Order: sequence, then structure tokens, then C-alpha cells
Amino acid sequence: MNNTMARRIFMAALMVTLGAAAAFACEMSFTLEGQSFTSMSIQPGSTVKLSEGQSYKLTVEFNEDHRNCKVPADETLFLLNGEKWRVNKETQALLLKSVIEWDTVTNTKNVTVLEFTASVKGEQVIQIVRECSKGGYDEEITFVVE
Repeated sequence: MNNTMARRIFMAALMVTLGAAAAFACEMSFTLEGQSFTSMSIQPGSTVKLSEGQSYKLTVEFNEDHRNCKVPADETLFLLNGEKWRVNKETQALLLKSVIEWDTVTNTKNVTVLEFTASVKGEQVIQIVRECSKGGYDEEITFVVE
């Protein structure tokens, strides 16, 4: 077998492997509602401006791509600046108003609404983490409170 054919086979195998890995990863979508605007979709990795003292609702929709996830939605971690985001913890700049509870919409779709107040000016990073053998999820959203 010549080098060109070997490279093609290797590239095809790599593409199939990467495609399969992506199919197993979790998928989440985020929508932010605020007092000064109706709602906006947020992409992981983006930066969003918030106003100090204002309250917001972040709706998180979790879709299980592989349809047999053994890790329940309530094991999803929400970290604020590297620390577990907790209810009414005064030392956290985004003050979470209630416990994070997931609603099961279908067998593969779960939704939660995080209500919080932007209480301190500055940059705040929320990291969303799910750990499992099928790829899991690990993304961040940066909020800049002005």
C-alpha cells in the first residue's frame, strides 16, 4: 500500500472517530432574560454584559445526544469563578436566588432556570461541567457586571 492510500485511510478513520465522539457529547443551550431586555440566546465561550443590582434568569436546556446518559441532570456542576455556585452565598458576585432544580421535559431533554442578581461589578465566569465517559460537557460563559 502506498503512502497516499495509507494517509487517506488514516484520515477517514480519524474523521469517523471524531464524529462519533461529538455525537456522544452533551449539548446545552442557554437563554438569558433580564429586566432591561426580553431574552437573548447565549453561546458558550461568549461574554455578556450585565447591570449591577439587576436580576436575571438563565434558562439552561440540556439535551442528551446519546440517549442513555447514566449521569442525571442534577449532577451538572455550575461553578462561579471556580467555586460551586451556591444559593444566597453573599461572597459570590452573582447571587443565586434558589436551589438548582432540573425539570425533565422528555427522556432526553432537561431544563433548569437559574435566577440570580448581579451584585458586584467585574468579570464573573460561570463554568458548566458534566463528567461522564461519553464526552461530558465543559463550557464557560463570562458575565461582565457594570
